[in-house]
Amino acid sequence: MKHTIVKQTLFSLISILFFVATTAFTVFAIKYDVNSVREKILKTVFVGEYYSNGSTPEEIAKYYPDTTITFKKPDGVDSKAKYILQTLNYLPVYEFPMLLADIKDSELNDPNFDYEKIDDRIKEIYGTPLKGKTLNQANGRTFYFYNGAGIVAIFNKLYAKPTNKLENVTYQKIYNLCAKNYVRDFLKLMTYLNTTKKTEWNSECARLLKQIKTDKDFSHYDEYAKTANILFPSEKIRYSFESYTYDVSSTFSLGTIIRRQLDGSLKSITDCLKKIVKDYDPEALKLIKGY
Repeated sequence: MKHTIVKQTLFSLISILFFVATTAFTVFAIKYDVNSVREKILKTVFVGEYYSNGSTPEEIAKYYPDTTITFKKPDGVDSKAKYILQTLNYLPVYEFPMLLADIKDSELNDPNFDYEKIDDRIKEIYGTPLKGKTLNQANGRTFYFYNGAGIVAIFNKLYAKPTNKLENVTYQKIYNLCAKNYVRDFLKLMTYLNTTKKTEWNSECARLLKQIKTDKDFSHYDEYAKTANILFPSEKIRYSFESYTYDVSSTFSLGTIIRRQLDGSLKSITDCLKKIVKDYDPEALKLIKGY
């Protein structure tokens, strides 16, 4: 697959959190190897196929920060592409829990595979579920919460220092090349919402939660657009966090942050990011204000 960088959702953000230490568990009679899980997560997020032909210098610079750093090809892959570092990549929502639970392809190929095992296995390994409660919306849809305590528990279990390596590349180098600007812009956005727009941010989140519970005609597209106009009234501010997302006012980008604020897990994410920044980019601590 040629480079296709899609702007990130919650799981891409969380994927930065999971720089992991080494240990092993046995869960449901299946050996759980954290080293293997760590490598799968980091390579899924930070390593991509690279074909030099057909890419402009600008595209290469944007998506592949250092084409000289290469990694081993996955087992069984017959491809002429190089595998190199890429800027923080989109991770599908369904894929991340499977990586955390170390679900094997052989299990997924079983037609009788019970996907509920994924949640059970995460809870067994990390001591608390990643999924939170659910909220029945007035419009008939279901709002699925994430468990802030689960995010912190996974982070604490897996976190490792900048000197750890993925093959021969330190986590610090991967962070600097692939995630540093993304994290900095996200921190700036959180500061903006919790200082400059604190009153509006809290008011809008309270309004949205009330409407979700009571409005049978609630449309998240329409309501998030209203919120975006209040929080980001000018084009300049909408495009001020480009390393995190091109247009922060988009339903996709802003909606993710709103949902994590509403379910209470956003604080857990920012708390984990503070520890990462302290170890990986201490100068960025000055960007954190109001949260």
